[in-house]
Amino acid sequence: MKPSKQIVKNTLAEERSEQPEDPVRQLCHEISGPLTSILVHCDLLLENASAPDARQRLVAIQGEALRISRSLRAASQN
Repeated sequence: MKPSKQIVKNTLAEERSEQPEDPVRQLCHEISGPLTSILVHCDLLLENASAPDARQRLVAIQGEALRISRSLRAASQN
């Protein structure tokens, strides 16, 4: 590759790397960590929950967290 073409290629790559990441994808990434933690803790609590009322509430929390997770995945793919 000619040096001038390499310089242009490097400059374009630098400009792309300096551009901010898609805000929607960045937000999805930021939310997915804490959301995963919520889901893991729900699973752990459900293993030991014996009271039907507690189980019902944990299942509701887990369901809503999964719904958010699906929405985030869909938004980040668009």
